Amino acid sequence: MEEVRGVMVCLFKDKNGHPRYCVLKRDHNWEGWEFPKGRIDSGEDLKEAAKREVEEETGVEPIEIEELDIEHEWTYMRNNKKYRSNYTCFMARAPEDARIKTDKNPDNEHSKGFFLNFRDTMDILEHENQKELLRLVDSRMKQG
Repeated sequence: MEEVRGVMVCLFKDKNGHPRYCVLKRDHNWEGWEFPKGRIDSGEDLKEAAKREVEEETGVEPIEIEELDIEHEWTYMRNNKKYRSNYTCFMARAPEDARIKTDKNPDNEHSKGFFLNFRDTMDILEHENQKELLRLVDSRMKQG
């Protein structure tokens, strides 16, 4: 089984005192809604990878980024080969006027993206591990 190390980022922005969370419509390998995420490139540290993935997948340059004490692991099959992914989670703040642009994603993984409120983000995310990350980030946001 091949091991894959990566990062997953809950990107958010403040809209009139209320957080809005970034979700991306994935069209590559599977279809559904997710947070920005991806593999760590050779020579990158985790924070560099998180920043790069956000910029590549959303077109947004985060103004703050923080590693969280949470990792997600899952397995999957692709081309008759089994993979185990281990992703370190981050939260990142986008500028208040940020807009999602998926047209520069190098692998065309996503067709569109939005910033949504907590409830709508919870409803649209496909995977429980991303919902868990959203709950953690949302609770940290409420703590100030």
